[in-house]
Amino acid sequence: DAKFAEVSKGTKAYEAGSWAAYQTANEALKKDFDRAVKRLNRWRYADGGLLIRPAASGDELTYEGAYLSHCVGGYADRMAKGETAVFLIRRASEPETPYYTLELRDGQVIQCRTAHNRSYEQDEAVRAFVERWMAKVVKKKAGKKAA
Repeated sequence: DAKFAEVSKGTKAYEAGSWAAYQTANEALKKDFDRAVKRLNRWRYADGGLLIRPAASGDELTYEGAYLSHCVGGYADRMAKGETAVFLIRRASEPETPYYTLELRDGQVIQCRTAHNRSYEQDEAVRAFVERWMAKVVKKKAGKKAA
């Protein structure tokens, strides 16, 4: 019994140490995510009853993925590391309600999805909005950065 208590005590200490390490790593990831959002905020845009902005947090990505039934919830670490950028498209009349989610990498739209992973290509209004955003904001600001 004494040996079991000693092992049990050690396991709890290990678990506590692991949790502390997880929290520390999670805080670092959150700070990196926040820095990414600050950089991406310059690409906010509104036009024709729609708006686009970067995801504000990993929690928001999780909510977005659950609400729209797609996988964006798992992208927080990639966004924090600068590997990709995730933007949320909303109806201007419902800015807090998920509508479409867009992934941008190297100035290119990788995917833009709505409920159940449906592509924006079937929605003329959203497709045209994304094209305007790319031309007026993304390409324009990327060109200034390169200059």
